[in-house]
Amino acid sequence: MTSPEDRTDSEHDVGFDEQALYIVVRKAVEDGILGATGKLVQIGVSVLIVWFGMLSAFSEQSIIASVGWVVVAILGLYLIATALEIIPSVRDWF
Repeated sequence: MTSPEDRTDSEHDVGFDEQALYIVVRKAVEDGILGATGKLVQIGVSVLIVWFGMLSAFSEQSIIASVGWVVVAILGLYLIATALEIIPSVRDWF
C-alpha cells in the first residue's frame, strides 16, 4: 500500500462536483461573451456619436451650434476612452 506522500496528484480526490463545475464554467464563458459584445456595441455607438457630432459641427452655419456639436463629439470620445478603460468612468470618480 502506498503512503499519502507517494500518491500522485491524479490519485487525490479533490471533491469537485462535475455538474457544478460545468455550470460555473458555462456562466463564466457566457459572461465573457456578453461582456465583449457589450463592449463592441458601446464602442460602435460611441464612434457614431463622434462621427455625427463632427459632421454636424462642420455643416452648421452658427458658431454656437458648431461648438455644441463639438461637445457632443468630445462626449463620444470620452465614451470610447471609458469603454477601452483608458480613463475611469464618471461612476469611479465618486
